[in-house]
Amino acid sequence: MPFHSHSGWVTHKQQRPSLESIRDRLMTELQVLGFHSFTYSGIPYRIINDIHAPSDCRLFKLSHLKKNTSYLASTEDEFARHQAYLGKMRTSDLPSSIQQGFSQPYIMAADSREQMQGHPDSNFNSAINWPISSFCNPEWGMMFFLKSWRDADEMRVWYLNNMQLLGNLLFSYHLEFMLHHKNAFNPFLQMGVFKIKTLDVLRMAANGDSGKVISQELCMTPGGVDYHIEQMRIKLQAKNRVHLIKIANRLEII
Repeated sequence: MPFHSHSGWVTHKQQRPSLESIRDRLMTELQVLGFHSFTYSGIPYRIINDIHAPSDCRLFKLSHLKKNTSYLASTEDEFARHQAYLGKMRTSDLPSSIQQGFSQPYIMAADSREQMQGHPDSNFNSAINWPISSFCNPEWGMMFFLKSWRDADEMRVWYLNNMQLLGNLLFSYHLEFMLHHKNAFNPFLQMGVFKIKTLDVLRMAANGDSGKVISQELCMTPGGVDYHIEQMRIKLQAKNRVHLIKIANRLEII
């Protein structure tokens, strides 16, 4: 924002904060509130239906969930725990509907999480799942998972007295993540659903580049360009290329 100095008007270009700096500031504030770690994950709303659908109708598979990188963890140890948590997921561990998890925040005890997901995680006694859909995308939302050493009953009392404070804090950081690093959490980009080269082809096609230009730029044959676009069209169930580009823009993948 420009301001007046003795030497005249000066414009400062604000530098984009790194993911790590936002993460560390959030963790500092969460520690004051009694939480010792967190994850922040991008979740596609269709993932449960996809995993249970016939194989030829799926976009997301259980293997995509296990390889998911659309999340941020408060520490490297927490990142490793979350990877292990995803890696051991089974179809039977999944909730019946993703909408249930996004309807409102809810408190979880460590033992109930073990029973539901089928593997132990001993570094918390209670946790809060806090979903946020605003400023994401119509196709996906974000989920905070906050760990605490409070027991579940103590957490419920704390939550009743502090839900507005916590909600305001998480929402403010969510806005910062979405403003500066939205693509890092887009599960349609970060879960390995589409090949990087396929996305490159589609981006160039959406910009109006011809098949010849795309093939030269990306070192492939014109037939290879058509193949990548056709595979993408089938995956996203698009009627034609124009419809495909419209869907891709809606998903914010190009």
